[in-house]
Amino acid sequence: PPPPPPPPPPQAAFCRMSSETACSAAGEQQGAMRDALLPGCDARTLREAPADGSADAGGVAGATPGCFKRACACLGAVLLDLLTVLFLVIAAPLLLVLLGPFLLAPLFDRLFHPRREYLDGVSSAWANLMPDAVIHGLFISEEPVKAETIFGKFQENYLAPGKSVFARFRQRFVVRGCLWPYWTDAEMEVAHHFRTVEEPVDQQGLQVAIAKLQSQELDFERPPWEMWHYENFTDENGRACSATLLRIHHSMADGCTLMRVLMQAASPNKPPEGVADSRPDRRKRPNCCQMLRYWLTAMRKLIFMGDDKPSAFKSSSYINIEDPKVVAWSTVQCASVADLKVIGKGLGGATINDILLAALTGAMRRHAEATPGGGLASDLTACSWVSLCPLKHIYTDFSEKPLKWGNSTLGCVYLKFPLGARHRELKSRETLQHLQSMTKDPALMVEAKAAVDLLSFFGWLPKVIAKVFFTPLTNTTSLSMSNVPGPQFALEWCGVPVRGMQFFMPPSGTISMFATIATWNGKVNVGLGMDGSLIDQEGLQKICGEHFEAELRALGSKVVGQREEGLQKICGEHFEAELRALGSKVVGQP
Repeated sequence: PPPPPPPPPPQAAFCRMSSETACSAAGEQQGAMRDALLPGCDARTLREAPADGSADAGGVAGATPGCFKRACACLGAVLLDLLTVLFLVIAAPLLLVLLGPFLLAPLFDRLFHPRREYLDGVSSAWANLMPDAVIHGLFISEEPVKAETIFGKFQENYLAPGKSVFARFRQRFVVRGCLWPYWTDAEMEVAHHFRTVEEPVDQQGLQVAIAKLQSQELDFERPPWEMWHYENFTDENGRACSATLLRIHHSMADGCTLMRVLMQAASPNKPPEGVADSRPDRRKRPNCCQMLRYWLTAMRKLIFMGDDKPSAFKSSSYINIEDPKVVAWSTVQCASVADLKVIGKGLGGATINDILLAALTGAMRRHAEATPGGGLASDLTACSWVSLCPLKHIYTDFSEKPLKWGNSTLGCVYLKFPLGARHRELKSRETLQHLQSMTKDPALMVEAKAAVDLLSFFGWLPKVIAKVFFTPLTNTTSLSMSNVPGPQFALEWCGVPVRGMQFFMPPSGTISMFATIATWNGKVNVGLGMDGSLIDQEGLQKICGEHFEAELRALGSKVVGQREEGLQKICGEHFEAELRALGSKVVGQP
């Protein structure tokens, strides 16, 4: 027989391997393109389709509905983008033309009075449209404190004649029907602004007192703030101390600005060495095309957002200032800020904000399930207020960054809390993943500014016109929430050692619930305010206490389970594998 052919040289083998690799890479690339164009349709499904175009159960028929739905969704998104562009190009200029005479009057007013200090757009919206937008900041001291001590320090730090940077505490805003509001000097009456409560009060009694104050409007003929001091307060642990409540209208400052102001009376007023004042921003800066895409996505979302239906967390009637409110707060006992960081790392890099949002969503779901007929048919829309400035600005000296009163650092994003019927069976981990898919959307960076610009537009409009459009637009939201990152170190405020801090905002208009989650010196405080017609004190206390902590434990147990499993592998499977490897060398020797 003829001799066998010689083996191919290495160069040929390499060429053959390269061609096979190239074919494989080309196939993967085609598969990726197919998945992008026809998601849900794999190669096997396409191969098994009959040649005559008919489809059986194992062919294209099984994949066509999914592909068709995705194609319809993409087409719908494109149409909404076109409608958004048409609205901004045609309807918005037409609206400005129609409102032109009403907008010219405020402009002329500013020209004739250049020395007046007018409110910015967002602050004007708070002053004109939401007189009950009052921030309630609560400080719990380490021990009982007399009212004269803390009131005297407050006046020394903020009301002294030489403190011109804090002149806002001596001013009031003037609201007019067709013109922009502005700040003007007002007379200070000590007895009006500083109130003392000497009667003993516990946490439940203080919650009832704050709820009653939320139903009382501030006197806008005076500077829009009040300070209440409860000398004989007993906290949830039965410890005797004092509580100080600062009521301040939102038109004066947003959360970040107010924290900068409050830190000026703190000692220390900066984080000590070794305590991070902010985490680095790891987000990539989008290019121009991405910014345009994000902006269109944000505007489409804001313009075509549907209304939230009445539910266990949304009243069917408009909430007036005098309507009853319910307030509750709780300090998380099962986890600290450091624990939340560990949990987030164990759950794939979840942020503290993601974990707290997931816990709040789960707590609300638990309440809805425990309430007869309280189940939600659809998801709940939450308006989440965010800061547009870095956290480190809270501790920055005024000489380095001058203080700017108002709401210039405020941002707002809208999130869908998975509480509807189709998400009723979600577990804690699945709820976290669902919320992470929304919070990781880079379009939220643009939405935060665009939403506040829209609110600012209503602030620039005359009050008589803005009220007509503002109320129906706010019906899209059931819950308003804010995450306040307070100082993570012990301090004194106005000469008093502070053990805890909490902020509240009253439910207002069509927004029936407000949630505030504040972190202070390693602790997490959850505060809720809600329409009194929807829930009682006990139910709201369960949401921010028992239910919230149960959700945090459920999330933390997954991390602990993963660690125990890994530890078991080290002392079991991995250890025995190493012993076998050592033993095999001995057995192999003669």
